Amino acid sequence: LLLPVILAGAFLVAGQKGAYLAVALLTCVLVVVLFALSRRDVTTVVSIYIVLMIMLPSYLTIAKLGAAGSPTTIVGMAALAWWVVSRLVPGQPIATGRQPIRIGIYIFSASIVLSFASAFSREIPAIEISGANRGLLEVLGLAGIALLMADGIDTRERFDVLGRRLVFWVSALATMGIVQFLTGSTPLEHIYDSLPGFSSAYIPAPITSRDGLRRVQATTGSPI
Repeated sequence: LLLPVILAGAFLVAGQKGAYLAVALLTCVLVVVLFALSRRDVTTVVSIYIVLMIMLPSYLTIAKLGAAGSPTTIVGMAALAWWVVSRLVPGQPIATGRQPIRIGIYIFSASIVLSFASAFSREIPAIEISGANRGLLEVLGLAGIALLMADGIDTRERFDVLGRRLVFWVSALATMGIVQFLTGSTPLEHIYDSLPGFSSAYIPAPITSRDGLRRVQATTGSPI
């Protein structure tokens, strides 16, 4: 851990942007350490997904991957691949019997895939193709997380751990919304703007008001 600390110190000396990079670097190191110390199971992977979904704004994507490069989508696709491999390889600790949640996800995913195929039955502009591709990847990522949770969390104890983590991070999201409402500014906004390797898929909407009250959204894509 000494090297990241030294690098973080160098970033701090570099000025304000360096301070933001230092915070980002130390956060990444903390996440890696916590992952190494925790149980490497479905609960841990879904917990990482929750942290990324709540702590990173919805408009941030990995620059080289474009609008489809959302960190949550990438983790979701990895979860889907894990689930598929676990289903194909015998002896894996994953449920294989009849599962109503799994059936519901199959039906929902199939309807999205059929809608995707139907969209290409006619000529559509490139911008609609890009949106359709991005939407399909996002749905597959969500399906991967849902399937992995439904079939991979094997004990009530690990399910309760995930529930406590979800409550904690949703509370953090609510706290950011409260700060937005009281101050009219977004917490950590400067850090988000300086994260290396990330770009904005779209220009985030400014905080608006209605009937004299601020409509806040924290890191989500809409106040609703």
